[in-house]
Amino acid sequence: MPSFFPLHPPQVNDSPVFQELVEGTVNNGFRIGTVLADAGYSSKNNYALCKRLGIFEVYIDFKSNARLKLAPDGIWKEKLRLFQENKKQWDEVYRYRQCVEGVMSVIKKKTTNYLRSRKPTSQDVELLLKALVYNLTIIGRYF
Repeated sequence: MPSFFPLHPPQVNDSPVFQELVEGTVNNGFRIGTVLADAGYSSKNNYALCKRLGIFEVYIDFKSNARLKLAPDGIWKEKLRLFQENKKQWDEVYRYRQCVEGVMSVIKKKTTNYLRSRKPTSQDVELLLKALVYNLTIIGRYF
């Protein structure tokens, strides 16, 4: 049984593994409402994949060479237009990615930044326990 969390992907660029990550999540029964990703995942194919899977709230940061006049019609062109012409609205949603990155950073600093377990199922459990411990420490601040 493959691990739910792809913790040790091969050393490749981010964009090609996007399809595996998103389709794997959907195939495991999760409904994705919004996708937030950095420019490493930016491609017309990744936007098209999200549309095909019924994910229309897609905020994958664009690379500096993305041009609106060369863009085909579709979700990629729509989001590129929003990114270029209404940056404030784009940033209101995209800032949540920074929040997630911050939480991941704190988890790595408070625990080890690697998993000790060898088996994929054990790695999944270890990662979920790290997230649970983080959540409990945050909740503990308010009680």
